[in-house]
Amino acid sequence: MDTLRVNTFGRAAAHDAAVQGGIYRAESLDVQLQVTQSSKVQMQELVDGVWDVVHTNADNVYWWTEDRGADLLIVLALPGQPNQNLVVRPEIRTYEDLRGKPLAVDAAESGYVTPLRVLLRQAGLRDEGPDFTFIQVGATQARIDALRAGHAYGAMVGAGQDGALVAEGFRVLDSINR
Repeated sequence: MDTLRVNTFGRAAAHDAAVQGGIYRAESLDVQLQVTQSSKVQMQELVDGVWDVVHTNADNVYWWTEDRGADLLIVLALPGQPNQNLVVRPEIRTYEDLRGKPLAVDAAESGYVTPLRVLLRQAGLRDEGPDFTFIQVGATQARIDALRAGHAYGAMVGAGQDGALVAEGFRVLDSINR
């Protein structure tokens, strides 16, 4: 039986159905699936040969191939909107209130940081360092935890996951889908 090592950000319904339906077994394929909490770790492990395939956002692949020289290939990319909102702590009312403050991100060079940089730039926050800093904490739950703990003043959070934060007094300052 051949082994395929896969890393992803969440359980995939199609994978679970294939396991339950015996599709992998019928093809003599053992699929080992692991969920990651960090695109930086995920991509480094892909480059290092820990994983055969990763499910990730295309911008991670672009960054690793263009800026790091990794030899990676996108096999399939599905269309869709990222549907991420910039959620900020209750005391933040405007982009100017974010000036000089840390923002929680998965990885500073990839993921949803690219559109976050665009939002910040459009609002006049152009220079990492004096205008804002990134703290790299990992996947969405880690960014939410950093907001709640007061370690970060803003973070990109999935539109479906920001409701609890808003109920706690956090605010949606902007969306990358606008």
